[in-house]
Amino acid sequence: MNEITENIIKSLPYTITRLVMIFACIYYLFKKTTTDSALLTIGSIIGFLMQVFHSVVLIYLVKEKLIDPFNELTRILFAAKIVTFIGGITFTVGFVMLIINTVKNIGATSQTDTIDKRIKDIA
Repeated sequence: MNEITENIIKSLPYTITRLVMIFACIYYLFKKTTTDSALLTIGSIIGFLMQVFHSVVLIYLVKEKLIDPFNELTRILFAAKIVTFIGGITFTVGFVMLIINTVKNIGATSQTDTIDKRIKDIA
């Protein structure tokens, strides 16, 4: 088995969870087009693309000697880390915005619709 195929198989569980996250974010984006849904989707797509880059593209470039494994690889990895960081920040900001909006909405509805009120209505 060649090295690229082996690396793809090793990263398959991580890839599947990334794909599930992307589909969940895209579903949320189609259901509710807001800033937080867009940031979540963009961040998850960037994370997935960078994971594919690290596990497939980079190994191929080094194996086929298309890049110098010492000098050019360091620069490529540095740039990839910056892109990965931006994707992570994008996802995190979207997630925090989602939590803030959800807590705000729960706080607004909890004043009129509480469990205690439902119990009193039943009794």
